[in-house]
Amino acid sequence: MNCPQCNQQLNERSLLDTPVAFCDVCKGWWFEPVDAKALARTWKNFPDASGSSPHKWREALSSCPRCGIPLIGYYHPAYNTVVKVEKCRKCGGFWLEDGEIRRLSIYRENIDKDRRPGKEETPAARYLKKTGAFAIIASAAIVLLACLVLYLVNTGAFR
Repeated sequence: MNCPQCNQQLNERSLLDTPVAFCDVCKGWWFEPVDAKALARTWKNFPDASGSSPHKWREALSSCPRCGIPLIGYYHPAYNTVVKVEKCRKCGGFWLEDGEIRRLSIYRENIDKDRRPGKEETPAARYLKKTGAFAIIASAAIVLLACLVLYLVNTGAFR
């Protein structure tokens, strides 16, 4: 099977203990639907392109390495339009460029960090979060009040 981007031979590489087709030249990854389901078991929110109904479809420039038909591109909805996926409508396989895998990895690391124990919000942090909006509104009100006083002084309202 050849790479949909540069047409070089795809090789097998392990991603989270799942064998996946990888291009050594352009560093992209080809996922069969079975690969995506296996990865989704250990990697929550991995783009399982076979089951999603994505928005923002766009035409991709590549063709499916398995079927040869043009891939369709979209931005995966779970990642707030950050991860670009190119999918085959016939076989359900999909292509991720190397940069997209890096984004997924960073996203996954951040999710894992947020789930660590001991990441509880302190009372001081809760207080600042609650009063933060109040502080902004109060500051704006003070600035408006100061502007009003200056206006009244300049127009001679206090004479």
